[in-house]
Amino acid sequence: MTGSKKDKTIRWTAIILGSLAIAFFLLMFIGETLTEYNQTGEIYFVPELVPTFLFIGTSIVGFFIALLYSNYSKFGGTLMMLGSIAQAVYLLVRGGLSDADAALIYMLPFFIPGLLFYLKKENENDSK
Repeated sequence: MTGSKKDKTIRWTAIILGSLAIAFFLLMFIGETLTEYNQTGEIYFVPELVPTFLFIGTSIVGFFIALLYSNYSKFGGTLMMLGSIAQAVYLLVRGGLSDADAALIYMLPFFIPGLLFYLKKENENDSK
């Protein structure tokens, strides 16, 4: 596989995995909000979710930077990885090692595409 084809494969794998992660977490957050809304009759604000929104939001911003600005794919990938690591650390600090599975569930869907964006060459001329 040539360098250019390899980079395209890495980029598309990162795009697909990142899109699936965003869709999953968006649907999960909407589902959680609607569940609380149906039970109480009003939208219920959960303050414990604010760090989660911030950390996952950082990963989503990194995804769109890497997606839309291919010259900044390393920066976008780094943001994705930092957001996912921060989320995992937050869950481990909040729940201890018993939440290690939750930390991985929240971390890996954004860490893996972020790593792939980071590993992709910045432009096609670098692969020759």
